[in-house]
Amino acid sequence: MASCIVIRRSSRPWAKSCAWGGFGTSVTPVSQFYFQQAFNNVMLGKWAKFAEGYGKMVLGYFGRTPVPPDPEIVKLAALQMGLPPTTRSPLEMDEANPKKGIAPARAKLAAEGLPETDENLFIVAACGEKGINFLKGDAKLGSRKNTPAAAAPAPSVVREPEAYFVRVDGQEFTAAFQGNQATVNGESHEFSITAVDGKAAPSPTSRTSTPVATSVVQAPMPGLVTLVIKAVGERVARSEAVIVIEAMKLEMPLNAPADGIVRELLVGPGDQVVTGQDVARIDG
Repeated sequence: MASCIVIRRSSRPWAKSCAWGGFGTSVTPVSQFYFQQAFNNVMLGKWAKFAEGYGKMVLGYFGRTPVPPDPEIVKLAALQMGLPPTTRSPLEMDEANPKKGIAPARAKLAAEGLPETDENLFIVAACGEKGINFLKGDAKLGSRKNTPAAAAPAPSVVREPEAYFVRVDGQEFTAAFQGNQATVNGESHEFSITAVDGKAAPSPTSRTSTPVATSVVQAPMPGLVTLVIKAVGERVARSEAVIVIEAMKLEMPLNAPADGIVRELLVGPGDQVVTGQDVARIDG
């Protein structure tokens, strides 16, 4: 805590996070909470998003901090995270959580066909799905290095889906056409076009409908894709998470910029992304 008090005199954002958070002991993992919250405050706007660890700390889910956290920060964290402040013992809360402990870790090992050892139980109980990936040899390193560029394959021409808003008897539909597949309000259907009375039927491109505006989900910083939450064709609401990346020990959800339907996912779990990279496209 002494180091925390010293850096409070600085104008650095992580120093202020230390003071507002109640001066939790500035060692791992709390030191990471401070960095994560300071990062969010700088990149996303002051208190626009609470880092999970920092928010739970000020709300009391890791026990009582040496001094009470700032009341306004507690109020904002509770409102944004949907969690009430608590004075319950962390041990009591953990024992009451059916997702924590030996039993769920044992079930995960059995489901993956992994041996049940004390070491494996500890890894899965502490790290969840990341622990499972580690034990299966599927874990991905988050580091990036320069490697000789391989010859790029000739680019293939992929026709973008034609997407439309359609209104029938006052009811609106979102429809996208690609090849012989039509996706209507997120549900996929096969269709075919045949001649009628000897006349060629109109192609989908001739329909007089309003094209759908497309928005792009981008990575705000380099990182590793750890989770893809939404599937192609699935409806998503504005600010709802589509993909999760991990960078500098921080998991960051990448949210949809508008309501719509996921048209394309450009990355998958284990992929490295760079700042500004497109990771998904949303038809809205």
